[in-house]
Amino acid sequence: MATALHSTQAKLVLAVLVVITAVDLSDGPLLQRSIKTGLSIHTTQYHSSWHMAKIITDGWTGSIDHASTAGLYHSGDLAWMARNWYLNESLIGGDCGGVCNGSLSAAGIDVNCSSTTRNLDITAPKSVNASIFDVSFNRTQDSNGHATLEMTYLYMYSIDEHCNGTISIETCSIRTAVVSYDVTQTASVVRLARRSYPSAMSIIPSSGDLPGPDGRPTGALAALESIGTRYLQSNATLTGFYDGAYGIEPYGALELVYTEPSPGSSANSTCMLLYKNATDDLLWRLHDIMFRMAWDASIGNETAQTPIWTRDVRALSYDAEFATLWVAAGLMLLSITIATSLFWGYWQLEHPVSLSPLETGRALASILEEPAGERDMGVEELLNLIGQRKRD
Repeated sequence: MATALHSTQAKLVLAVLVVITAVDLSDGPLLQRSIKTGLSIHTTQYHSSWHMAKIITDGWTGSIDHASTAGLYHSGDLAWMARNWYLNESLIGGDCGGVCNGSLSAAGIDVNCSSTTRNLDITAPKSVNASIFDVSFNRTQDSNGHATLEMTYLYMYSIDEHCNGTISIETCSIRTAVVSYDVTQTASVVRLARRSYPSAMSIIPSSGDLPGPDGRPTGALAALESIGTRYLQSNATLTGFYDGAYGIEPYGALELVYTEPSPGSSANSTCMLLYKNATDDLLWRLHDIMFRMAWDASIGNETAQTPIWTRDVRALSYDAEFATLWVAAGLMLLSITIATSLFWGYWQLEHPVSLSPLETGRALASILEEPAGERDMGVEELLNLIGQRKRD
């Protein structure tokens, strides 16, 4: 009976050891999985101070010169701004401490566009020298005698198997105005946000954009026409039928940028030459030019404004998965309960005990009396002897 009891207790201790070891191996990973790290965005509002020119004064862009491109002799300020725009140089402001968004009132343009279409038979002899792609700019005057800039974008956007194409003509009338820009700032880098077109707050025509003699100061529309003619103007015209293919004469970089080949057409056929509707991209380029003009022209022509902006700051966050956490906590509680069960009956001892080796040695003194001639006994022999004495 005693032997069975000792065997049962040994099995219990072994079972407790296995359970505690298993829990010890599993509760760590479970606790780690119960807490997940991630990046969260904290949004706050603040007043931001800006200086942007609301009017581009005549002369800042240059002066009339009928011998120059678009009749404008660039000022040093405009030439530097155009260079930075073309190279997409960053606009640098004060560090906002995150990703910041807001609106700014500044000099800009008001745009109104209309669209028409027409058909073109590429195989017809009369189509030689016809335009299938064209981006052009031309300053005119409206019915009130105010200067306007006309941007025309012509492009062939569809064609059938017989090379009968459809051409769209987008005509946009542009006037100078005070507009509200959506702006994004990342740390110290400021850029125009392409969320929605700048909204016009008031139309501000400039007499400097009207025709005049050489040397007269010019306004913002003259600058847009000149930059558009220098950097954006492009075209492609049909040159006729040669060796089974229709040739074209391209001019300008945008003709290639806005090309969209027609699926299934022969690689050496003009029938494959289609173009995308790039009106939005062209207008955003013009808005970006005006925004940069307002930015650069603010030096010495500041108009302070303190709009309310939002600041988004990324921060490390911790998210708890309570289901996993409770499972880990339950396993830990189970291991504590099982380990504590080994001390069941502790209250039956007649005096306080501890794990002191002196106290343990005293309790085993009578059992461990040295038998004669057995000083060099091994551990296994000693344990067998102790078990035999307890059974006796």
